[in-house]
Amino acid sequence: MFNYTNGGSAVIGQIIRLVVPTFLAWGISSGVTGQQIDSRRLSKITFIPPTNWDYNHVGNPSVLTANRIINGHFRKIPDSLTLPQLTVKVAKQLLGKPYAKGKLIGVDVNEKPILCLNQLDCYTLVDNAIALAIGMMRWQQQVDSCVKKGEVPPLNWVNGTGWEFISALEDIRYRGGSYTDFSSRLHYARDLIADNEKRGTWVNITRLWPNDTLKPQPKYRVIGRQADKESKANMLRIEDSLRQLPFTYIPSRLAEVVLPDLMEGDIIGIVPANNAEVEISHVGFAVRHKGDWYLLHASSQYQKVLIGPSTLLAYLNRKSVKGFCVIRLPDTVPTYTPDELIYLNSTEK
Repeated sequence: MFNYTNGGSAVIGQIIRLVVPTFLAWGISSGVTGQQIDSRRLSKITFIPPTNWDYNHVGNPSVLTANRIINGHFRKIPDSLTLPQLTVKVAKQLLGKPYAKGKLIGVDVNEKPILCLNQLDCYTLVDNAIALAIGMMRWQQQVDSCVKKGEVPPLNWVNGTGWEFISALEDIRYRGGSYTDFSSRLHYARDLIADNEKRGTWVNITRLWPNDTLKPQPKYRVIGRQADKESKANMLRIEDSLRQLPFTYIPSRLAEVVLPDLMEGDIIGIVPANNAEVEISHVGFAVRHKGDWYLLHASSQYQKVLIGPSTLLAYLNRKSVKGFCVIRLPDTVPTYTPDELIYLNSTEK
């Protein structure tokens, strides 16, 4: 996870010096809440990703897309809105974005976290939508805490949510929530699911229904031209350890039994009939559409982010599909304790 107080303190400090006077000028004071900020003024602000993230190689449109989504949802999040529901709202903001795979491979030899919202594959659609929703909820917590104390948040809504988004995205993509090298990225679904479940990002509820154990185990393979020698050696060890772990899935024949128990925003992982290389070949969100369950996903077939076009049941009954997994997000993000709030420790020491 990105450290606000160490590597990011200089950048945060610079943002605070630039933003707080403007924020004060907008009239944020005791009794005035975040949702009352003029959205037309906020729309002129773009959040600044940390310097250790690569976002220029895909162009600033990715930053502008994040800015647009944050602006569109910056008003106070209703208490009744759950994290899965907010995640679906965010994902729908990305409908129509073009499909492109391999966007986590940077231009540098060394691994670098990448922000790319204007071209998505199935996995980056899912992790970006979840991270943006988490960012909004976490920053809402911080603004509410400041307002209760009659204090001014150190960042405006766009930058505050933006930094929480970046932190959540790194938390989801990298082992233990922090990147170090190519091998620290969670390349395989089995690893991604287990590592994030361990840290409370989601729960693998596949085991709640009758399930099978995947056989044979995927062969896996080292991915990425930017992996150095040490990272490749680490990947081989990781792949070997993953092969020793059982992987459970729900057979497609049970889809009709499972679908009535789904919740909107559940992550559906597709287990292919031919799982020679990977255990999950596709992911998306379960959403209600036209009175039925559909998959909101980035499709290689249709080359864009879309809902459907077939129902989820029809998709799961394809000959190319062996089964599926169901991953569920918690209703909300953990509440920050006072010493975890950015506004208490984000100034330069």
